[in-house]
Amino acid sequence: YKLIVTGHSLGAGAAVLLAMMLKAQYPEVKCIGFGPPGSTLDTAAEVSHYVTSVVLGNDIVPRLGYRSLCKFRDEILLSIARAKVNK
Repeated sequence: YKLIVTGHSLGAGAAVLLAMMLKAQYPEVKCIGFGPPGSTLDTAAEVSHYVTSVVLGNDIVPRLGYRSLCKFRDEILLSIARAKVNK
């Protein structure tokens, strides 16, 4: 059988990781991820022959890397700490 794993958003990230885990046992495995998190893979070039990412328009989730997410979190926490209105 031909094995194809797929998912959307966080499920796409899980599908990519599952495909990586299954690659040794199922060398023909393919993965199609719809809007996977941008921080899913640091080694995207290594899996490009069996993983396909589908991104719609300006979807922000696939474009956020780990550092961007950390910076975004820090800015939100700083804004909350500076707020003069009760939280």
